Amino acid sequence: MRIGVLTSGGDSPGMNAALLGACRAAESRGHVLLGIARGYQGLLGGELRPLSSPEVLVRLSESGTLLGTSREPRMRSEEGIDAAAAAVRSLGDALLVVGGKGSLTAAARIAAQGVSVFGIPGTIDGDMNYPTATLGMDSAVNYGARIIDDLRVSALAMPGRYFLVETLGGDTGHLARATARVAGCELVITQDEPFDAAAFARRMRAALERDRFCIAVLAEGVGFATHIGAELERQLGARVRPTIIGHSMRAAPPSAFDRRLGLEMGEQAVKLALEGAPSCMIGYDLGAGLRSHGFAGTLGEQD
Repeated sequence: MRIGVLTSGGDSPGMNAALLGACRAAESRGHVLLGIARGYQGLLGGELRPLSSPEVLVRLSESGTLLGTSREPRMRSEEGIDAAAAAVRSLGDALLVVGGKGSLTAAARIAAQGVSVFGIPGTIDGDMNYPTATLGMDSAVNYGARIIDDLRVSALAMPGRYFLVETLGGDTGHLARATARVAGCELVITQDEPFDAAAFARRMRAALERDRFCIAVLAEGVGFATHIGAELERQLGARVRPTIIGHSMRAAPPSAFDRRLGLEMGEQAVKLALEGAPSCMIGYDLGAGLRSHGFAGTLGEQD
């Protein structure tokens, strides 16, 4: 059996672990795993080659993806979906897609053409209806928390300063809230509620008086830390120092949790493909472990 695998959309820590889990599962059962370069672009362009577990293993500790990724506008059109489904039929028997909400939306549309497709959620944006855990989120939060921990050292060395830390996270405040909570920050600005600069500045001033410093967290969807920080400076009458973590959160070293999650998700996806299971997404529910979900509910803009 020939199974293709691609990584699509924004990269997330642990994607290489998913590739390794899929490789090992295929090889141990005597089947071939075909790596597709550059996501859906590579699928449409026929850029595929056999993957082996030894070449993926040496990239296990790295973030990013051995296969490369892309955002392919053609996957938003019926013509693109038809072409992708035809490409899957020509390359082999099934397709594994590792990516975010938009990438899995495209995967669901390909599956609707009668093609066997299995999705692995790799995203740090927190915009999936399920599962509870997505590949890369734990690593990104750990990375962001470490940055804030370091800022706190500087804040304690020279008290009386305001900091504003901008995280990634796309159109949701999920990553900003999770990072702030782990780092012990009570002040978070997200797009989930209206931003009142004057009211937020009062909270920042109160935090400074209590803790001798203030570190607030900003979700990227609200605006740039430099712009929001300037607005807060006018309210506070004091300098606000911006720190933009940004895309470095995607490059965070994969945590032990994300390595294990990727390995298990990749293995499970291949196992289901070989069993002839219906197309689905491999989810991970905290407390319940790996579960298979239908693709319904993943619809949204391409990631």
